[in-house]
Amino acid sequence: MLHFAKELNQLSGDSQPASAWAMGTNDAWPTIKGGLKTIAVEFAALSDKHGQQASRCDNSVGERLALFLDMLQTYKDLCERHEKGVLRDHQMALQKMANIKKKKMSATLKGGDQQQVGVVEQLESRITEQASQIMTMENRNLFSLHCLQMETQLIHANIPMISDTMQAYAETERQGYSEILQVWQDIVPKALSLSKNNENDCRSPSTSPLSSPTSLNS
Repeated sequence: MLHFAKELNQLSGDSQPASAWAMGTNDAWPTIKGGLKTIAVEFAALSDKHGQQASRCDNSVGERLALFLDMLQTYKDLCERHEKGVLRDHQMALQKMANIKKKKMSATLKGGDQQQVGVVEQLESRITEQASQIMTMENRNLFSLHCLQMETQLIHANIPMISDTMQAYAETERQGYSEILQVWQDIVPKALSLSKNNENDCRSPSTSPLSSPTSLNS
């Protein structure tokens, strides 16, 4: 819009006079050229209104959406850390405990010689140690789940932001396009005046350029 307004303003400021030879009996251009300057001002106003509209949309809608998207991204990152970190470590510790118990059962079934008794005792010690690690990981897992619960509730607490943002977006668009409509309504009569001022000038020329004095008598 601003570029178009500059082009109209440049046309209206054209100092090159239109000759009678070029215009014939239709001298509409000088009058139209004079009116373009007024219309150029209106198109510059249109550009300004569009800029204000974009700024209002960024402030009232863009910032809210960015905030909510940041919250969702943080929640997603927390879920991934829980799944790839604490939860995976806990599952691996449980699997390791199951493997140790299988080895202990196998050693117990093989007999009661001194060597097997030593193996069983060693495995029992590892089971006790592993149980302690599992308890620590379960506590970490419970704390991680508690954090996930808090973050989930935070997301749900801010879900009304979606409807608020949509309402703000609708109101911003309504206000902006109402102002833009007003500018267009101001442009219409000025554009019509260009036509009305030249209704009596739009007559078919009685002579062609070929019959002009300069073309035949030169």
